[in-house]
Amino acid sequence: AHIACYASSGRDLRYLSQQADASWLPETPDGPDEVGRYSAIAFDPAGVPHIAYYNSTDENLMFATRQSAGGWIVQVVDAGDGDDGQVGEHSSLEFDDAGTAHVSYYDKANKDLMYARRPSGGAWVVERVDASSDVGQYTSLAVGPGGRVHVSYYDASDKNLKYAVRQGDGTWILQTVVSDGNVGKHTSLALDASGVPHISFYGESDRDFLYASELAPGSWVTKAIETAGDVGKEGSLAFGPDGAARVSYYDETGKDLKFAIQLPDESWAIQTA
Repeated sequence: AHIACYASSGRDLRYLSQQADASWLPETPDGPDEVGRYSAIAFDPAGVPHIAYYNSTDENLMFATRQSAGGWIVQVVDAGDGDDGQVGEHSSLEFDDAGTAHVSYYDKANKDLMYARRPSGGAWVVERVDASSDVGQYTSLAVGPGGRVHVSYYDASDKNLKYAVRQGDGTWILQTVVSDGNVGKHTSLALDASGVPHISFYGESDRDFLYASELAPGSWVTKAIETAGDVGKEGSLAFGPDGAARVSYYDETGKDLKFAIQLPDESWAIQTA
């Protein structure tokens, strides 16, 4: 197991790897500035860990790569427009099979959804995905077959759940997935074995934990995972080898960590961890 996180005690980025004896080896990839919020960890095809995160001091999107001999190489991915900064919150990181790094994140200064990619051994290329209003918080990125990039995110202006998919020519198709009430915070996007996108998210209006699936291009269906109490913040969605969706999340009412598995009839078996 590997964890990237922000340590409030030192205001720095921490990386922990579980050892063979079940102990944890801590490392500090970046510091002593206030760095490490919104950390996202992923492994490239060679098994090397990388972390995307926010530098709160310089207000930049950062990227750390672990070296084989130990230690980390740290670089700035996006420093924003001029002196504005404020880019890199809500980052989400994934690698494709070719070793290209993909990062989605929020530009707080311009209130836009951003995307950066770096081919293996290449330079970073930054794109502005959605600049329609205040969009781009709570991003979640996944890479599908052929390197196709999918991103879920929150539209804070219209209080909607949105989704963006990158085309082969570099353009983006933007969709509003759910617009009923204040919905779309705490998104987590995952692709099933067929490459179909699914998104878990929090519905703030009713304080429910919700789940959307794209049945056909541009056509989404939304169902509830759990509606009892205030549930669904900090969700994390993945598909298991059996093809069933699994998601962990926070129950605000019970102050509990919960875990749900989707059953064949599309209902959810919920456990309190």
